[in-house]
Amino acid sequence: MKSLCLALLVTSAFSCHAGELGSLDLFTGPYISLGATNFIRNDILELSSLNNGITFFRAYDHGNVVGLSLLGGYRRQQAPFILNGNVAFRYIPGVSEGVVLNAINTPRVSSYTNLGLEVRPGVLVTPQVAISGILGLETAHYQVGYQFNSTIAQFSGWQVGPGFGLGIDVALSPHLIMQLDYLYVYYSALHYIDVGNAAKVNFQPSINMLTIALNYRF
Repeated sequence: MKSLCLALLVTSAFSCHAGELGSLDLFTGPYISLGATNFIRNDILELSSLNNGITFFRAYDHGNVVGLSLLGGYRRQQAPFILNGNVAFRYIPGVSEGVVLNAINTPRVSSYTNLGLEVRPGVLVTPQVAISGILGLETAHYQVGYQFNSTIAQFSGWQVGPGFGLGIDVALSPHLIMQLDYLYVYYSALHYIDVGNAAKVNFQPSINMLTIALNYRF
């Protein structure tokens, strides 16, 4: 009998705590987020003749690098819906080499910086868990180098592209939120004139980002 009473007491206390937590608005407010992002790059580097436009070299550059993410934004919860807008900064330090057609012609991306403006409409699955779609306008600064024949070239520039993804937010407390995101971005091409090889260089990047971050809600 005592065991039954104790079990009922514990269950009642847990239900009361869960109900109290569930009644809170755990998402509305400004926040800042710091996390780690796994960047999976899929880039295409093409050289085409300036005379006739025929492509005479194509390389595929694949990289898998971990970098940093910093986000700041504002969430608005109106159960069962949630709306989140944020500004994102993501950065890959260091050098990432790719797998290409042969060992001599090796393009490489030495660094990558992403700035994004993102909107995340979603729904509350539970009072503590929200699932959102991600729509973003993303910009990126690439620094690219490659070697073709006896020419070593380096160039850099900004690209713009749309981002699409999915995010899951889990409220750990009234101020801490765990965030898991997937974002795919297809950027505009970057062009460069290679005088030494009489070629137009076309660099077409795309990237998959997997981010795990911790938010602090103010």
